[in-house]
Amino acid sequence: MGKLEKKEDTRGSRVDAAQRLTRLAGIIAQGRADLLGREVVMGDEVDSCWSITVRDGVVRYELSLAIPVVEDVQPAGSVSEAVSAGERLPKKKKGKGRYQAKKIKKTSGALWKIIKKAVQEKRAVSESEQADIERNFAEYAPFVEEEWKEQWDKCADAVFESISATRQGDFERAQALVKEANNIMKACHKKYK
Repeated sequence: MGKLEKKEDTRGSRVDAAQRLTRLAGIIAQGRADLLGREVVMGDEVDSCWSITVRDGVVRYELSLAIPVVEDVQPAGSVSEAVSAGERLPKKKKGKGRYQAKKIKKTSGALWKIIKKAVQEKRAVSESEQADIERNFAEYAPFVEEEWKEQWDKCADAVFESISATRQGDFERAQALVKEANNIMKACHKKYK
């Protein structure tokens, strides 16, 4: 795979920083990352180093994580492109697939909370937040069962329409779509979980 590197310096609010950390936590939990145009699968072991320093009126948090790459899967976006083109991806093996599906689903829950909070706070969902949930939904697509695929599609449509509504400043519609998505999820989980 060679060396890929990306560094980003940003300035924003504490909430922005917390949301970036939440998204990072979701990516680490699911074990996949889009790194400069490549999608990689990460191992389970993580070496971490962190420090907190208060000096000259500034609190500084530093966190360093080292996670081995298990597999360099494919150019990033190819899963999303296949899903958006309507292709059904092959099912994963039962044992490992169930574990992977659970991890992705857990990340979906965390990302959905970010979307709901944005709607509640009447702020537009950022492009990076939208990209995170799109990628997450695309990664979960191979695990969608035929018997509840229709509910999944309706729910995904409501989620993405709610994101679009926040970008247009129509928070009343966004709230209605969040409620719709939640109702679809509850009914689906009750019937199929």
